Amino acid sequence: MQVSSLCLGLVALLSYADPEQLAVNRPEHRIRLAEALVQAIENNPELQQVSIDLAVAEAQVLSASGVDDIILGLDISYDQQQPPSESTRLVPKSTEATAILSFSKSFATGTLVDLSFGAIYTESNFNVSGGELDLYTGRAQVSLTQPLLRGRGRKAARNSLTQAVKTKNVVSIQQHGEISSVVRQVIETYWNLSYATREQEIRTRSLQQATDRLSLTSKKIATGIVPEAEGLAVKQVIASRQAALLVSEQLVYAQVLELKCLSGVVAHENGLSLRPSEPLKAVAQEIHPDEVVTLALANNWTIAAFQAEVERAQLQMAFTQTQRRPQLDLQVLLSANGVSEELTSSIYQVSRISGYTATARLTYRQSLANRGARGDYQVAQKNLQRILLDVARTRTAVAAEALRATQRVKTAGARMALENRAIELSKRNIDAEQVRFDLGKSTNFDVLMRQDEWRDAQLRYARAVADYLIATAIIEDLTGQLLVAYGITAKTPW
Repeated sequence: MQVSSLCLGLVALLSYADPEQLAVNRPEHRIRLAEALVQAIENNPELQQVSIDLAVAEAQVLSASGVDDIILGLDISYDQQQPPSESTRLVPKSTEATAILSFSKSFATGTLVDLSFGAIYTESNFNVSGGELDLYTGRAQVSLTQPLLRGRGRKAARNSLTQAVKTKNVVSIQQHGEISSVVRQVIETYWNLSYATREQEIRTRSLQQATDRLSLTSKKIATGIVPEAEGLAVKQVIASRQAALLVSEQLVYAQVLELKCLSGVVAHENGLSLRPSEPLKAVAQEIHPDEVVTLALANNWTIAAFQAEVERAQLQMAFTQTQRRPQLDLQVLLSANGVSEELTSSIYQVSRISGYTATARLTYRQSLANRGARGDYQVAQKNLQRILLDVARTRTAVAAEALRATQRVKTAGARMALENRAIELSKRNIDAEQVRFDLGKSTNFDVLMRQDEWRDAQLRYARAVADYLIATAIIEDLTGQLLVAYGITAKTPW
């Protein structure tokens, strides 16, 4: 997708930005996850594109439903015939005016009904007898055409409408899936940003601890309590922690830019101070992989879209099957006629059906090789087979991804418990190492190493929490529950 590619390019560019420029203090703007989701749903270009696709599909349904419209027709003609002078004894001079009003309606059975009312005025001049004849002809006619083989039944007569409705359903399901996918990406980016912000805070505090340590060590060096080498160890650690802090700031801004891209917002320099307002915390819950897989196979948007495509392909194959039949149409035509020198009299004759015409006709057409219809059927058949393979492949992939996500949730929950314990123990180790240092049994390097262990335990715990929240969102996306979980409602496509 073009927007995602652009976002990745901007994030990569940002990773090479000048650290000193990134470290400039800017006023922070806090954003809630719900706010980020609303911005993405309203402004994300990919969601806008799929909304346009759905609008096009709905317009195609409207267009195809025109097959049920009643067609009104009005034909008016005027014809004057002047034969050559040499033929006036054989062909009379004549004038004819015709007006026909018609109604036509197609039905789901394939039946076509035409109803027409007409009046014809004819004026003839006979040179042989020297007389003139004015006639009015009235007519009311009903015509019924019924396919008996090819084109009979709703599958054939309303195939274009049915296909348009099925296409709209597919696009609608795809729209839901795309919304769920974007929501999932926003959630993942939001918690990655939360982790990056937390890492920046932890590393800032770690740097401050080293700076305070240098101040304390400098005083002891001045009084001769510790050698000058102790100061060098602290300065080395300060330099390393400053570099690590700059890297963490780059990661923060990279995640901010990714969140901006997902929200369809153009990023500016003064807009890179965005920070999450929701705390990075989670409570591990028990999860059952088999239940997750079952829900995913039943409710996953991608699987649902392919299943809708299967239905559309099955209908198309059924339609092409009917098109292999020969054409055999029955046409029945009934008309009431009236002819008189007066218009009212001719209309009266029509109303009484004093004169009528009845016609029945069978029309048969058959392509001897029938290659076109057979080819269309084979194309529809293979297309259905391809979609069925896509369904099977997607079900396998979704099930595997659901199992991976559940394993990530379980692992992240276990890591949270272990790292929380590691934080507690590493803090106690710092206090113990400080006591040894005060007794002259340890060095600054040992104390700073204990601080690094405490910092790393906090970072691993924060990463585990972020991974837990992200994996939970992935499971909700796979099982089709993500939109409901975050209160995002949409009209059901079925």
